[in-house]
Amino acid sequence: MAEAGPDSHNIKDGGFDHVRMDLQAVAHMDKDGQRSATWLKTLDTLVDAGLETGLQAILDEHDFASCARQADLHDRTLKRMSGTFVEFDAART
Repeated sequence: MAEAGPDSHNIKDGGFDHVRMDLQAVAHMDKDGQRSATWLKTLDTLVDAGLETGLQAILDEHDFASCARQADLHDRTLKRMSGTFVEFDAART
């Protein structure tokens, strides 16, 4: 598990119960729709840190222009990525 950093604690201490992560994921895809291992590891670390602090994590994609240009590719890759977060520990939320 990731160690929750000071940002997670500051957010929680500020009275918030969730964080919204604006992914802009398309910018981090290669021509085959794969995201880099570094980008995915960073996302995992941020989600874990939030959950460990007691924050809900909302993963939000706002790459509208790119999504519109590459709708089929984007749809496939988001579905593939969503499988990463399907098996999470609901007791942590």
